[in-house]
Amino acid sequence: MYQYAEELKFEQAADIRNQMKLLRDGQFK
Repeated sequence: MYQYAEELKFEQAADIRNQMKLLRDGQFK
């Protein structure tokens, strides 16, 4: 259970980074 939660947190962090990157790319186009 703990391991699964850790992986979920990692996935969410990657998602947030991707979203922020998309937002930045969108702003500068």
